[in-house]
Amino acid sequence: MKKYGLFLFLFFFSLHCNAISPWSGIGVAYFNCHYPEMRDTAYELQIYDSCFTQKILTITSSNINLDDNLSLIEFADETFGFCITSIQGNAIKIIISEENEVIQYGWIKKNDNIIGCCLWSDLIPQSKNVFPLNNHNGISEIQFFKSPKGEVLDMTIPIMKELWYDYRNEVIKKYDCDIIPTGNSNNDGWMQVDVSIPHDEGEEVFECHRIRCWIRYINENGCPLVWFHTRD
Repeated sequence: MKKYGLFLFLFFFSLHCNAISPWSGIGVAYFNCHYPEMRDTAYELQIYDSCFTQKILTITSSNINLDDNLSLIEFADETFGFCITSIQGNAIKIIISEENEVIQYGWIKKNDNIIGCCLWSDLIPQSKNVFPLNNHNGISEIQFFKSPKGEVLDMTIPIMKELWYDYRNEVIKKYDCDIIPTGNSNNDGWMQVDVSIPHDEGEEVFECHRIRCWIRYINENGCPLVWFHTRD
């Protein structure tokens, strides 16, 4: 089921021509009425230039998903927001759109009554499972460590026979395992995980071997090195 969840995530993104990559920033800004629970509330969000002297546009919570000119990211099941690239005091820099590799930025003010913000450093360790974002020679790879900044853990994990789609919608092969966060992470971008071998295909009777270790899940800029399934 997880493989199909990833496929649906990527398929939906292919339909949204201006979808931005979540790994382009450090987190997501969203309407409070959309997450963690969807509420029938109408909010307006004002987006400004970097000096907050000129309004670029106004977004309403009721039609944010209908505007094809916006570049949104899905960070929960059918829940979308703007990619955050930096936070300075009360100012949040977001990506508004991306077209022909030209990115348009905007700035919003912190307003807890309207807008919520979540950094990937907080959200990813609480996800059910993760997968690496890199793709070397058609194989998705990740390194496992005995401890943060410690010795590389020598593990033999078979490659899955069936093909997957990576975050760029390219066909890859991946390791036959699940990478499950334990919820334990540190401020240096390291996260503790349980590596479940083999990959869980959703069968009722499932036997696996689990190894507890550490991975680097965000880089020094706060951008993610692994991603998670936004849909089951």
